[in-house]
Amino acid sequence: MLKKLVLLFSMIGFISAVGLLNLAQAASYGGNQFISAPDSSGQLGLFFSETAQTPRINHGNFALDADWQNFQTGGNGVTVTDNAIPIFATADLGVAQDVEVNLALNYEFNFFSDNFNVPINSINGLDDLLGGVKVRIPSENRLLNFAVLGKLFYGPLSSSLGNGAVGFDIDGVTTYILKNNILLNGEFGITYQGGANGSASSTFVQLKLGTGIPLQRSLNGIAEFSINEYGTNGSIFDIGLRGGNNQLVYEGVIGLGLASNAPGIIVGGSVIFPL
Repeated sequence: MLKKLVLLFSMIGFISAVGLLNLAQAASYGGNQFISAPDSSGQLGLFFSETAQTPRINHGNFALDADWQNFQTGGNGVTVTDNAIPIFATADLGVAQDVEVNLALNYEFNFFSDNFNVPINSINGLDDLLGGVKVRIPSENRLLNFAVLGKLFYGPLSSSLGNGAVGFDIDGVTTYILKNNILLNGEFGITYQGGANGSASSTFVQLKLGTGIPLQRSLNGIAEFSINEYGTNGSIFDIGLRGGNNQLVYEGVIGLGLASNAPGIIVGGSVIFPL
């Protein structure tokens, strides 16, 4: 626990220092913009949360994302580690003014071992198939935007990962862009997860707070705090970088689990192709 707290405050200190330095830079030079790109579910956002932004009509993105997630469970002196590597393929498209639709599919690798470094087994297969829609609600203040979104998902698809079940998200998002182009974001929603693999179904709320800081014209810093990102008691904090242009966007993120059902550490990256 102490190591997690040290790492958490180190991450917060790093992003705060970078943010303060670049607040001054943005105020002096201006012009640096937040780079719009999809999150892990395929809707425009930060890394794990959506923003109240939508693509232009007939524009969108195709993205490939891979993460390493370290889960640990156990008892009676035995700790089982699951090194999970989900690989996501996502696509989003602006189908009408202020309307975005998206699809996401992920394939997951799981490598299990115990605290005696003994490999137990590995389980791989197609996990969730997700589809969603986001509707932006413009305001009179062009720097302040709202959106409502919904996502429907089913998984796992492969029997090797277990029996599938249906779930859905319904969320509201508020995005505010400061005059120096720093983005502030908040998302609140309700998630229902069906009883996959014989477990009981569950319903829980999610709250996600984040910021995007234009460090340079083609580089952003991002920080997020997501309550229940991995379900009940699955909160995380993450920071990372997003860079690129209108032809290619790339991302790198490191996250820290803050509750018992979250991975201890998350390390990931994405390559995004604007369409």
